[in-house]
Amino acid sequence: MKQVNHQELANLTKLHYNKKIPINVLGLFGIGKSAVVKQTAKEIANEKKKEFVEWRRLTRDQKIEFIESEELRRKNFVFIELRGTHLGDGSDLKGIINLIKQNARDYVEWDVPIAIKYMTLPYTDGILFLDERNLAYPVVQSALYQVLYDRAVGDVTFTDDWGVISAGNTMQSKANIFDTPLPLRDRESEVELQPPTADDLVEFLLKNKGDNRIIAYLKSHPLDVFKIDVKSAQKNTTPRSWDQLSTLIDGIEDLEQLGLICASRISEGIAIQFCAFLKTRQEINVEKLLNDPKSVEKMSDRNDLKYALCSAVAGLIKHKNKDDLDKIFKLSTFMEAEFAVLMLRLCYAMDEGFFRTNGLKSKVYLNDVFPTYGKYLL
Repeated sequence: MKQVNHQELANLTKLHYNKKIPINVLGLFGIGKSAVVKQTAKEIANEKKKEFVEWRRLTRDQKIEFIESEELRRKNFVFIELRGTHLGDGSDLKGIINLIKQNARDYVEWDVPIAIKYMTLPYTDGILFLDERNLAYPVVQSALYQVLYDRAVGDVTFTDDWGVISAGNTMQSKANIFDTPLPLRDRESEVELQPPTADDLVEFLLKNKGDNRIIAYLKSHPLDVFKIDVKSAQKNTTPRSWDQLSTLIDGIEDLEQLGLICASRISEGIAIQFCAFLKTRQEINVEKLLNDPKSVEKMSDRNDLKYALCSAVAGLIKHKNKDDLDKIFKLSTFMEAEFAVLMLRLCYAMDEGFFRTNGLKSKVYLNDVFPTYGKYLL
């Protein structure tokens, strides 16, 4: 099976949506399969100048309003997510049988679920995302033949603008998956998503306001991005682990509390290393370095300190002190390019508006920083 990275998957998702050919994305757990598909759906919506809407976040009344309103159907790009673990016997796709009495005759027809009904209406547009598909029972997978090949469920057909994307775990994930029949596989494209690199995850966290301490640590310890052992009872560490840990430790500085939280979300060994990094970060005298920026050159043989410094300095941005920001710009001119860029990007991610507004007023930034590093910040 063709192996792809996250950007390649995003490109393939757009292509398959545009051509209305289904694609199935396989990969280990926690590496961002669903996240890439959803993010790409948002990009498609933006390109089509439509509002991105997650169907599952709508209330029942809102869903009915979408069904009844042509205006809403025209202006929204809807992301409908169905999980294999929730499809049960397939009724979430097929619906239920309804007995009809008419002209002294009885007959039955399928009443499809409201999400499927929406996909059959004029002017609707979006992606049907079948997540964790290979966790669905074989009886459900048999119903997918028609969904993938005919873009239909029973007697109803999806309108032309709908794309169908699937995702599932690989055998190595030990997720009790069911084999996908070969004829079903022949109805769609297939790729296997590879775990992201440290740089990939760092870029994701920077764009999504991730915790600067985690970003700096992953730059310093790139091999800790993804470590799993399906044969061990030890907690695994995945990109999803780091993303959720970023939320969990937001605003928390106490090392003992951080140690407890980290060990509950990532493997204990990596949690110990991460907390040691955080301890190093707290021991750095940031104020002294800002007042004597040239002294940063004494760290030349300590990369761990330099990564920790990047995070510690970025933490000052929350105070919105213009003088500190100017000193940060000055400090960056004495640092090696790799660390200067990371520090500046972390500061930028902390408060883009504050950074931009005051950067444009700083002579150090305009004369020394922007000409060298500006391209990394825009």
